[in-house]
Amino acid sequence: MVPRFDPSELPELARGWGYEPSAGETGELLAVAEAILSTLDLLDGQEPDLPAPVAAVREAGERPSAAEDPLNAWRWKCQIAGAPDGLLAGKTVSSQNLIVARRKEFR
Repeated sequence: MVPRFDPSELPELARGWGYEPSAGETGELLAVAEAILSTLDLLDGQEPDLPAPVAAVREAGERPSAAEDPLNAWRWKCQIAGAPDGLLAGKTVSSQNLIVARRKEFR
């Protein structure tokens, strides 16, 4: 079960995010929070339907050379050897990770 917070803590939690709820809003927020937490409880209790693992070998990789990346658009490159057949066999694929960080303390 996903841990619940004490309903009396909600106004303080909201103030931490710069929001001052009225008494009526506090009740509505508690109802929404309970609906979300109940859904998370349901999901948490389910067994994940995971696909079968794929045997793939990934090399450590390296930074691309200036000739390979004249616009300095790549950070890292690597090869992942997977199945010799399938949708991506023989294809070159690119991936981008976006990480957003905020300088705010989360409680």
